[in-house]
Amino acid sequence: MTPLGKYIKQSGIAQKKIAEAAGLTPERLNGLCNDHDDLLYGDDFYAIVKAIDNDINKACNEIFKSYKLKTVTNTWNSDLGRYLFKHAKPTKAITAGTKIKSGRLSKLLNDAEKRPYAWELYVIALFLEKEPKEVFGFLFAAI
Repeated sequence: MTPLGKYIKQSGIAQKKIAEAAGLTPERLNGLCNDHDDLLYGDDFYAIVKAIDNDINKACNEIFKSYKLKTVTNTWNSDLGRYLFKHAKPTKAITAGTKIKSGRLSKLLNDAEKRPYAWELYVIALFLEKEPKEVFGFLFAAI
């Protein structure tokens, strides 16, 4: 069982009901709950969590607790450089800190059709020192 599957099981809500509320097929949700190779996209994750309890932060912290950031050192030495590094992370720093490959990050940043994985959004939120609900909400609030 995947971490998402455990989270859903703990909710006590039937998978079929969650799948229906999230706009997924029961087969798709079953795969996400039981197959570690199934890809959990951010929009699907957001819809699933909304169907359970709408607590994105709690769900992320539970499901993605094994994901850790790599410490990235700012190499800009000026006051402006330190300020910019704090507020506008260069893509090199994002890839180093989040372990998202640079080619993948480039596609996510430049191709509106690319769907980010839920874990990618979680580590980006951590890297930017934001709550996951802020990142997921910004991207998927219309769902």
